[in-house]
Formats: sequence, C-alpha cells, structure tokens
Amino acid sequence: MPKLTSRAIDALSSPGRYADGDGLYVEVTKSGTKRWLFRYQLRGKRTQLGLGVFSKSNSLAIARQKVYELNRLIATGIDPREYKEEQKGEAKAKELLKKQSSEAKQSTFERVAFDWWTHNKSGWGNPKHAAQNINTLKQYAFPILGSKAVADITVTDIKKCLTPIWESKTETASRVMQRIERVLNYAKSTGLRSGENPAQWKNNLDAIFPPAARLKKIKALNDPNQGHFASLEYSALPKLYQQLSDRDLLSARMLQFTILTSMRTTTVLKVQWNHIDMRERVWSIPAIHMKAKRPFVVALSGEAMRLLTSLPTVSDYIFPSPRDFAKPMSNNTMLSLLKKHMGYPDYTVHGFRATFRTWVSETTHYGRDLAEYAMAHQVGSDVERSYQRSDLLQKRTKLMEDWASFITGGEK
Repeated sequence: MPKLTSRAIDALSSPGRYADGDGLYVEVTKSGTKRWLFRYQLRGKRTQLGLGVFSKSNSLAIARQKVYELNRLIATGIDPREYKEEQKGEAKAKELLKKQSSEAKQSTFERVAFDWWTHNKSGWGNPKHAAQNINTLKQYAFPILGSKAVADITVTDIKKCLTPIWESKTETASRVMQRIERVLNYAKSTGLRSGENPAQWKNNLDAIFPPAARLKKIKALNDPNQGHFASLEYSALPKLYQQLSDRDLLSARMLQFTILTSMRTTTVLKVQWNHIDMRERVWSIPAIHMKAKRPFVVALSGEAMRLLTSLPTVSDYIFPSPRDFAKPMSNNTMLSLLKKHMGYPDYTVHGFRATFRTWVSETTHYGRDLAEYAMAHQVGSDVERSYQRSDLLQKRTKLMEDWASFITGGEK
C-alpha cells in the first residue's frame, strides 16, 4: 500500500482508518475530523496510541517523526503508552514545582506570619495574648523580614533582627526568636520553604548569641538596684499570679499586692488600712516606712483595689500576723510561700521589682524615669522630684493599670 501524502489526506472524506506505514494511521471520524493513530504490538499485546489531530502544526511529517521515535522505544522494550504517561506526569510535576516556586516568592514573611497568627490565635486564651504574638513580630521582625520570601530567609537575616535587642532586651529577643521559628515551621508545613529552620536555637543561633539566662545573671550582677535578688522572667508572672489566686491564704494576697505595687517587702508588711484612700485609689506611705525616709504615694490599679476590698478588716494592718493581729506578718512569710509552697526556690520576693522594671523597658513606651519613680527610687534633683510628685501620679496610675492588666491577662 502506498504511503499517504498531505494532499491525499486533505482529500479524504469517508470515515475509516488509512495506513501510512510503520504503524501510523490517519483516522477520519463521522464528523469529518482527521486524527493520527499509532498502532503497535509489544509483549504480545496490540495497542493504539492517539497522536493528535491532523493539522498544519501536526502535519504528516511531524506524525511520521513521532512514530519513528516511538518505534525506537519499542525496539528497546519500552511501551510508548507508558512512556507518554510518564512524560505527562513529569510535565505536571514540573508545572507544580513552578507554581509552588512562584507561590513561595509571593509568600513574604509578613503574609505568612499573619496566616500563622490567624490559624493559631484562638488557642492563645485571650485577645491580649494573641495580639502580643503578632505585635512583637510587627515591631522587631517585619522591618527586616517582612518583605522577604519565607523560602529565602537565612540565619543572616535572623541575626539582623536579633542583634540590636539581644543584650538590651534579652527576654523580648528570645520571644521574637521563638515566634520567627514558629512562623517558619508553619511555612515549611505548608510547602512554602524547605530545609533547616534558620531561627532554631540549638546547634544554630546558640553559636551566635550568648544564652539569655547567662545574660540575665550578668545583668543582675552589674545592676546596683537588683544586686543578688533573683527575679522571675516577666513572661512567667501571669502564671504565678493565677497560682496565687487559687490559694485561699492571706500571705498569697500579700504577695499579689506586692507584685501589683512593686513596693519593697518591708513596706508592704507595714501597710495599714488608714494609709489607703479608697476613693482616690492611692496608698500614702509614711516616711518612717520608706527606705529613703520620705513619704511616698503609690498609684493603685483596679486589680489592687479589688484585692484590697476582698480582704477582712480584723486589724489596723491589712496583712496582720495570724498569731497576733496587732502585729504585721513576718518578714519571711512571702519568701517561704514563694520558695517552699509555690515551687519557685530560685527566686526572691524583692526580685519582682526587677521583673517590673524589665517589663517596662522591654515591652512598653513608658520611660525609665517613670518606672524608677513608680518603685520609689530617687530620680533627678530635689527640684525635679518636687515636680514629679505633682505631675507623675496620673502617668504612674496608667502605668500600674497596664502592669496589672499584663499580670492578670498577659502571656502565660
């Protein structure tokens, strides 16, 4: 049978199959469509394979070239149909890879961080805790990482984020690192990046930065206001405060009041009901009860007032000794509660003042002087202190409200 020609194929009109040779056929359908077929036999099985519609872009010459290549496959024992399916699979895989690569480039750290936050915020207990998770990233991570594709973020990028705050705001830096790590883990789980997480600490960032715990100890040794008093990290304080709330003990209420006011232990022990102005929400401390021997006014938060109103008035002292109501509690009562009964053997009550100061400096917009004055530290000259006494009470009230809000509803 003579081979087909393009002109002969154009003239075909009757439905049927017309052979060209080497297994190539042109099939004319009832509708007049002309399409290429390749028929072959391999391992005793006859099979046919479609090669597309006859057209200028799929001409007789092209169809013959396809058949030539397919017959070469058959000669080596490869089934053309299986080969074609594999080729389709590879093409799909390449297309998928290309699509994922394109998506990864569009998936910036900021976009993925918000996706991560949206998927997880319901599990963080309260809106304030959820907001803190994204706000620290906005402040410290987005300026460096925000516009970068998550797939391209490296250890160098993480270092740029953390270096400016690792020593000055160690606890905040540690928290930022943890949140970046979680965002990148989320990116990996959703197919947006691969490989090791550049924000992980172990065998990675621990070779670049000194451990946060070591820095904290060094700061304590070099801080004349903190001295040897070990302080709890502020992130752990809400949990402790809740644990204290669960204990029906006057000593637990006293420790809570101490934390809320950031006053010295000896000063809190001596607080009396007539020192408290319930209407103005202030605690006026006599000079005799102050280390500097100057009278001082403490701004009381709503939480501090709630705590006070829940207490019985069985003595002039708000926290009287259970053995003798005419005397205040023992100096070691709160320390014993914290170390022996609450499970915090490495910390001191006085250390909560340092915790308060660290929280102010690392997480708020309040200035250092306001925090120092709130703890009754002397700041500036006598003239400046006179000005502060009349001007800073309102600001200190707002500061102590924010402190109480963090303690009662912050991160756990």
